[in-house]
Amino acid sequence: MREAAPHGTTTIEGKYFNKIVQELRTHKRGQTIEQVLGWLTTLHGYLSSPTGGGVRHGADLKSGISIDADEGRLYCNLIRSYVTFLIAEHDRMSRAQ
Repeated sequence: MREAAPHGTTTIEGKYFNKIVQELRTHKRGQTIEQVLGWLTTLHGYLSSPTGGGVRHGADLKSGISIDADEGRLYCNLIRSYVTFLIAEHDRMSRAQ
């Protein structure tokens, strides 16, 4: 993501996922995207946590945390649906400017 993204009269600045999401949620209170970003943050936190999914980082390579095919499909489908929504939302917001 870009470090600064103009949105109407507001600029979203940030380099890291959590900072960007926090700013977007602040500017989109009461809209669907606020809730979607909350769910996405929860999924991101779970998958990143060594005590959660341990998929992104934090997996203990010695213990060999693994997910089965059904869990993998679930995560892929959730992520795909969030990304598809966010791309459509970005397009919608870009057209509105």
